[in-house]
Amino acid sequence: MTGPEISSAQATTFEVDGRQMLSFAGCNYLALAHHPRVLAAAAEAIARFGLSTSASRETSGNTILHATLEREIAETTHAGDALVVPDGYTANLAAAQTLARLGVRHAIIDERAHRSLFDAATAAGLSTHRFPTADVSAAAAWLATLGTAESVIFTDGVFTADGRIAPLVELSGLDCRLLIDDCHGFGVLGQAGAGTASLLGVKLNARIILTSTLAKGIGCAGGFVAGSTDFIEAARRFASAYICTTPTAPPLIAAAIEAVRIARSDDDRRARLASNARRLTHILFSRGLGSFEPQTPIFAFAPGDQVRLRALAGHFSSLGLFVPLIAYPGGPCPLYFRASVTSEHADEDLACLDEALNSGLHAPIPSGVLSRHA
Repeated sequence: MTGPEISSAQATTFEVDGRQMLSFAGCNYLALAHHPRVLAAAAEAIARFGLSTSASRETSGNTILHATLEREIAETTHAGDALVVPDGYTANLAAAQTLARLGVRHAIIDERAHRSLFDAATAAGLSTHRFPTADVSAAAAWLATLGTAESVIFTDGVFTADGRIAPLVELSGLDCRLLIDDCHGFGVLGQAGAGTASLLGVKLNARIILTSTLAKGIGCAGGFVAGSTDFIEAARRFASAYICTTPTAPPLIAAAIEAVRIARSDDDRRARLASNARRLTHILFSRGLGSFEPQTPIFAFAPGDQVRLRALAGHFSSLGLFVPLIAYPGGPCPLYFRASVTSEHADEDLACLDEALNSGLHAPIPSGVLSRHA
């Protein structure tokens, strides 16, 4: 399903077909995609560098901005070094290619992890083995079969669809490499936005690799791999996903530098996000829609069959709210709502969603919806 064609957007609203909608969608959790300092940094870089480096970083496409962002990421995550790549999908591929060149043969992957981890492992030539989501014992059993020296465990830090936090403490205690895709934790969770590992007290070391996008909590574009100095140096030498690509455009890198700095220093912004996440956790629980992870801003729920779900989606839309009904891999069921909050949602925004849920969950299904699914 293709989403609506958005003609303009702000932190909590967008316009589609000339209509302003209150949005509980997407991943701009800290609203940094619209922060004045971030926009100003991008505008300045356009004048300085243009729109593209027009070449890979290993030829003539490297800039001081890319190197600066790598230092900012390494400092934020407490990693030895970092490597900036075009997006989060590419980051997982670059990490998997590097692991393969270092002798890893097997990827043991949480079955609900982001699809890019499976694609990356396959593309890098690793054998893939799934374990039930968050089941550390099952992951350990695969290690016992495959051997720790040639294996890596892949998991999300925060799961994309429903906001669950992975058992990183237990997984990091297994004697093998661990790759954490922290696209929904970096910038949002942990000390100064360092991510899910920081939140759980897991320190990066030579066996732990961190990947992420810069398009979600940071609100910009690009991706990165962070890890030990030796691993990142190997990635620079061996990962064709890095070597053979034109990097993220300089204006977006300049914006990301500013956004990372804001995420690291603006405790009030992260506190507002956390408060809104707790508020929506309470709202959904009080409406009988399940229990949720109150530390993350992502919520998945499916009250009823597909007919009722589509009716509720129409009800939200009729009230000027957009809560996306999606069929995205890794969700709790084939079709579900994925709601999210940002730091900039106001109390009245959440009250509107609460009222819409209350009226929509008890409303009869319109005949038009019933006839389309008869």
